[in-house]
Amino acid sequence: VGSHELCHLVVGLICGGEVVSICIDPNDGGATHIMGLMRHYPRIPRDPYAMPTYPQLFWSSSAIATLSAGYIGSSIIGFLFIVRGSIASRASLMIVL
Repeated sequence: VGSHELCHLVVGLICGGEVVSICIDPNDGGATHIMGLMRHYPRIPRDPYAMPTYPQLFWSSSAIATLSAGYIGSSIIGFLFIVRGSIASRASLMIVL
């Protein structure tokens, strides 16, 4: 959970957000609150008959990148752990032989 929230934090800071708080609960997971990533004024849809949702109006690309960073970053960290374990097991096998 900590690495997941850390990835949110890093990308949020890179995108220009301001970190308000990080909360990690071992039973419920975690939450990272970052301000300054949403649009202040709504994006005007090109189709005048479209009924856009709230996220379509106010979410910016920075907010979407920050939201997805937790999952993508955790996947990359997990992959690196697996690769490192694989390399270490091969090295120990060579030492034994």
